[in-house]
Amino acid sequence: MRVLHVVDSLEFGGAEKVIVDLANAASQRLDVAICCVRRPGELASQVDPAIPVFCLNAREGNDPAVPLKLRKLVRQRGADVVHLHNWGLFLETALALLWYPVVLLQTVHGPYLQYAPGWRSRVKRFARRWCERLASRRYEVVVGVAASVETYIRNEMKLPVRVITIHNGIGLESGSEPRTGLADGDSVTFISVARLAAVKNQQLMLRAFHRVHGKYGNTRLWLVGDG
Repeated sequence: MRVLHVVDSLEFGGAEKVIVDLANAASQRLDVAICCVRRPGELASQVDPAIPVFCLNAREGNDPAVPLKLRKLVRQRGADVVHLHNWGLFLETALALLWYPVVLLQTVHGPYLQYAPGWRSRVKRFARRWCERLASRRYEVVVGVAASVETYIRNEMKLPVRVITIHNGIGLESGSEPRTGLADGDSVTFISVARLAAVKNQQLMLRAFHRVHGKYGNTRLWLVGDG
């Protein structure tokens, strides 16, 4: 089976790291390739050398050439499955593969696209949502990486497509044992790695840590990120 992952770029980020890990693991039993629509990015160096990484070199903003370039690549690769990641290319990918014999699915790694305030943005968002509801009929399934993402897709976007949740897998180093609890006297450091933005919800981590620290005391929390 030939699988093509489609992503805006492989610049450093959580979703991009998941894509690299997923492709590397699946390449042991599938024919896997990655398509970066705009640029490869620094995480491209972590992709298994046996996995081809293509770049469409799309310009910033809406690029009408993207659907044509993507369809051509899918045809050249003879892909059986096209796996799209995040919202930015949802419409373009559906258009590129309209009536094309390939399984199309999408994984949503985070919140919906951000729009500036104002009535023009509201109109643009409404129009895009309407088009997305039509385009979603081309997808076999839309996957959210958390229950909250699935709930948002169902309740807010109302896409007429199957929606499920599949949590991101975290690979453990060989021989490591995950900690399942704390005991009195334990010295533990918690590390939260994410950009300092509201969507990453460090406030929740702080509240949770406050409860743990109040009970056990000998704990520390490191917040790693910028923004």
